[in-house]
Amino acid sequence: MTKNRIFIILITIIVIAGVIIGISKIYINTKYSADKIAELLGSQNELPTNVYIEENFFNNETEQSYSVTKTYIKDNVVYTHQDTKSQNIEALYDFNKNELIVIVHDFKSVTYYTISESDKKHILSNYFNHEWIKEHKEQYKYLGKEKIDDKIYIKFLITDDDIKEIFYIDVENMHISKIESYEKDNNDYKLESTINFKYLYNVVKDEDILKFDSSSYPDYVVHGETNE
Repeated sequence: MTKNRIFIILITIIVIAGVIIGISKIYINTKYSADKIAELLGSQNELPTNVYIEENFFNNETEQSYSVTKTYIKDNVVYTHQDTKSQNIEALYDFNKNELIVIVHDFKSVTYYTISESDKKHILSNYFNHEWIKEHKEQYKYLGKEKIDDKIYIKFLITDDDIKEIFYIDVENMHISKIESYEKDNNDYKLESTINFKYLYNVVKDEDILKFDSSSYPDYVVHGETNE
């Protein structure tokens, strides 16, 4: 009788384990259409209250970042600083005033623009056009989910002419965390560049935003008109 009970218990455990593994596989292998991916990426239509975003660009020739863009978002204001080997650009998006100020240090210029509410989505998505995915349904392919450093990512690729790009979406915050760009070389694809995104929440302080000061460059040429 005891042996039968042990046998029944073991069978029950095996069945439960099998169900858990099966559910896990279904979760991991859930397929996402191009429309669903665009919906997920475009689901957030408001700026975060407080977030720091760092974008690092790598080419296939070096392990060091070729370009770094730092974005500070706090209380409806966005400050970005792009530093590359060829240009140094600062920008301040003030959605309270519907104003954008861009400083291009290489050309010693300060330019004022008027912006609209639609620019919020553009900034939040790291300037990524979600509708572009829908327009490339025929070139879209879902690659499944992958666990990297204890985080789950949705992967998909889009092939366009002689270029293909693989995108990694962080399941936790539904932001693109990595983009790999490949260029066709004969009959194969060669990795040309990688963009990594990092997100830190509730770390931006007022002094981070105040790093931007267009009045600090009196010798720069000014274009446009301030909304003040």
